[in-house]
Amino acid sequence: MVAGDTGRVPYDVGTFGSRSTPVTGPQVLRAGAAMRDLLLDLAAAAWHVDRHALRVENGAVVHPATNRAATYGDLARDRRIVRIVDPEQPVTPPADWTIAGQPMRKANGQAFVTGQHRFVADIALPGMLVGKVLRPPAFRATLQELDASAAAAMADVTVVQRR
Repeated sequence: MVAGDTGRVPYDVGTFGSRSTPVTGPQVLRAGAAMRDLLLDLAAAAWHVDRHALRVENGAVVHPATNRAATYGDLARDRRIVRIVDPEQPVTPPADWTIAGQPMRKANGQAFVTGQHRFVADIALPGMLVGKVLRPPAFRATLQELDASAAAAMADVTVVQRR
């Protein structure tokens, strides 16, 4: 699945107002269900078995009768898979979910609640500069002049101005 690449995916309207999950979630579920069906079809064709004799579990397609298994990656390897997902693609009902919707411990959860977790903004590398973009006060405003001499005179400050 391609997500977040504006050169390859349609405009997604944006992320705001807590709408990402209710708007995008069902689409991601349908895309996942369509891919699951495709992987089942690929395994059935490769193993010459009935698709309905296969199961998906733990990131793999399994044929219980022969103990044969292939990971999703193995089945998709070296294939360019491009599909338009049917808006009516059936999805697994929440009552049948085995992972999503189940209580799980967050990896490093204690570090998050104690403030010990380091986010990207917390990282400082040797020689790293931290930037601040100065935005205009109004839409379509253009810079007339900038006196950055006070900032440039400060220790450890580099002024970068693009015209």
